[in-house]
Amino acid sequence: MKVVGVEIKGSSVYMVDVTFDGGLVVSHAESCASFTVGDDEDSQCISSIFSDIRAYLSSVDADMLVIKQRSRKGRMIGSPTGFKLEALVQINAQCPVHIVKANDLKKFYGGRALPLEFSDAELFSYQEQAFVCANYGGLKLT
Repeated sequence: MKVVGVEIKGSSVYMVDVTFDGGLVVSHAESCASFTVGDDEDSQCISSIFSDIRAYLSSVDADMLVIKQRSRKGRMIGSPTGFKLEALVQINAQCPVHIVKANDLKKFYGGRALPLEFSDAELFSYQEQAFVCANYGGLKLT
């Protein structure tokens, strides 16, 4: 099963795909992606990132997409740009999409070791939450 974890921060989308094959977990560092929208009020920029996300998700051929939910109120509220990006990801997905709360991720991982630790995955630090979402999807939602 191939799961893509997604984190949206500001005007950027980070995607990490992880394959679960029995007990073996493989992160595909070469096929991870990040997308940044320059001007979210420019339809050309939105169209461009829409196409980029669609091409990436088509090439990965994921079985599941897991998006880390952003706060909708309070001091850590998600930006309007982030909500646009989340919509672009959801409408481009050609597989089931799950949105997971940060608290659910914390509860699930409380003291639990991952089959593949982030430090062994050869990813960048900004990809960690997307990696965690992908693992959550493969371990909890299947």
